[in-house]
Amino acid sequence: MELSITFSDEELASLAGILSESVPRIGPSTLDGLSTARRAERLSAAEASLRSRGIVVTTPTGATEVAVPVARLVEILSRPVMTVTIHRGVPGGGWDRHAMEVAVVPEASVLRVVEGGLHRLTPFATSEVLRRVAALTCATSQVPEGDAPVQVGVRALARALRATGEAVVRQELRDAAGETPPATLDALAAAICAHRAAIGFQSTPRGGRSFGLQLAWVAGPGGAWELPVAATPLAGEAGSAPRGDSLVTLDPVCGDTLLRALATVGDAAS
Repeated sequence: MELSITFSDEELASLAGILSESVPRIGPSTLDGLSTARRAERLSAAEASLRSRGIVVTTPTGATEVAVPVARLVEILSRPVMTVTIHRGVPGGGWDRHAMEVAVVPEASVLRVVEGGLHRLTPFATSEVLRRVAALTCATSQVPEGDAPVQVGVRALARALRATGEAVVRQELRDAAGETPPATLDALAAAICAHRAAIGFQSTPRGGRSFGLQLAWVAGPGGAWELPVAATPLAGEAGSAPRGDSLVTLDPVCGDTLLRALATVGDAAS
C-alpha cells in the first residue's frame, strides 16, 4: 500500500528552514503577509508540532535533526533534476486551484498535492513517472482522436474553458468556430466538459543540457483535441486573459499520441 505524509504550510517551511533547503511554492501560503514576529511564532508552533509527531528531534549533543525519510522528501522537492507540473480541469468548468507537482531525482520521485493549505507528499520510484503522470491525467490508449481540426477565436475558447455546462460551451464554440460541422463542435464541447489536462515538464540537470515540454488537451467520448498552452494555467495570467482575438487551431489527438509525448519525458527521467 502506498504511503503518504502531510504537512501544513508552516510545517513544510519549518522543515525547509531546519534543513537549509528551499521548497518551491505552489500557490499562496498561509505565511504570506505576516509580520516577522508573527511568522516566527507560526514557525515555532510548527516545529513544536513536528516534534510531537517525532519528525524533528534534539540529539544528545543538542543538535536539531529531521527524521531521515522526511529529510529526503524535502531534499527532493528542493533540488529536483526535473519537475512535472500538472493542472486538471474541475467539474463544471475552469481549472483546479492548485497544480500538482512531481519532483524527480534518479533515485526517487515525490508527488506533492496541495489541498486546504496541506501538502500531501507521496514518494514513488522514478521508473514510475510516466505511469503516474498518465494516470493523473487520464492519458490512456483508449482516448479516441477527434474527427477534425477546429479553428476558433482565442477569446471564445477562453470563455468556453471557463463556462459551466455543456450547452454554454457549445454556444461559445458555435459563435466563433465558423464552418466547423456541428457534430465536431458537439464532440469538442463534450470533451471540454469531460476532461482537460495541462502538463509542463522542466528539467534542471546537474550536468548536461536542460529541456522543457508543455502539453495540454481536452478529451471526451467523441474525441480529443490539443489545447494551446496560452489557454491553460501553464501560461500564468496570460492564459486567463488572452489578448486580441486571433484564431487558433485545435488539432485532433488520441491517447497513443499523448502517451508517446509523455514517454519521451518519462525516458529522460528514468
